[in-house]
Amino acid sequence: MRRTFLWGKCMLLLLSVLLTGCGKPTAGSARESERFTARSIIFDCYSESGILYEKDGILCFVDYATGEDVVLCTKPNCVHVPYSAVNNPDPYCDAALPWDDIIETMIYGDRLYAFVTNFDSTFVYEKGVSESEWKEFAEIPYSYYQTVKWIACNDQIYYVANQYERQEGTLELENAIFLAYVDLTDGTYGSLTDIHEDIGIISILYVDEKNLYYEMGYELDVAVPENEGQVYRMNLETRESEPVFQIEENKRFAGMRGENLYYVENGELCLADAEGADESIYNIPETNFDVRAASSGFLLQYYLRDAEKFIDLYLDYESGEIKEMERPGTEGPVVDIVGENVLVFGEAVQVIRLTDFLAGKNNYIAQHEIL
Repeated sequence: MRRTFLWGKCMLLLLSVLLTGCGKPTAGSARESERFTARSIIFDCYSESGILYEKDGILCFVDYATGEDVVLCTKPNCVHVPYSAVNNPDPYCDAALPWDDIIETMIYGDRLYAFVTNFDSTFVYEKGVSESEWKEFAEIPYSYYQTVKWIACNDQIYYVANQYERQEGTLELENAIFLAYVDLTDGTYGSLTDIHEDIGIISILYVDEKNLYYEMGYELDVAVPENEGQVYRMNLETRESEPVFQIEENKRFAGMRGENLYYVENGELCLADAEGADESIYNIPETNFDVRAASSGFLLQYYLRDAEKFIDLYLDYESGEIKEMERPGTEGPVVDIVGENVLVFGEAVQVIRLTDFLAGKNNYIAQHEIL
């Protein structure tokens, strides 16, 4: 059966969002590698070039190169008044988001995208960073699920869609989620997984050069063997998925590169290779830990309360080497790896190059105060 939400509960759920992606080089960049962005209601949208965030309906940007925090508006003497259906329905400011409905924004290369949903459908708008006018790009007949990651890569946005149905005569909504895509070259869209009414969560984990990794779990009251969750690998070219890891009570997925699978079981970080041989490669003394996976490797982090310090393990997929680091607890935990940058959560979210982080250098290239 489909899940049922009261309208108020649904609104609260949709205020929690995590968006992640990789895109093309920005205009004027000689770099040809993919770029990454990540977004949440707290940490906003992070890319390899800077931080995109919204403040009171106005889009702002923190530039890594200069450290400047600017409003994304090119009009001289603009006072940056936000949109208001009553007082300012046609905003003069380039950075104003001209909609009332639930909105998510992201940056892909040198283009801005806005996803505006009324739960029945989603309108996608786009404009250049230095342009004034938002243009309608696509209309999609379903909403999006905001509590999980989004990924954009190779001109495709991969995200978790939400199909709502209103209960006649009530304020209740029923919904089912599925993995979907939008093609940024022509605005086409579609589903990548079946619309299964008993699916409780689909969480996009990360993307590498060829594959998208995502986790799927069932509703808690659904008695199926896969209730703990399953990790799938989707080929980005064929869009075909295959199960690669079964999550169990004491067994968690850490990362995968090629046919080398890394997981944690009963306090041991293990490697299963292409031949199916398993070996323990690191002992984890703490039962509470976090894993932040990326295309180049993954970071496993735990906190030693008595010593008041973080222990960070970074495994590089290319070399297979593990680097262990100790950091004072006052520096704050790592919240994500975005491309070649690490985000550390302290009094503010601080951005540091992965190479500097692994070398123990606190050369932060930018920071963003939590709004």
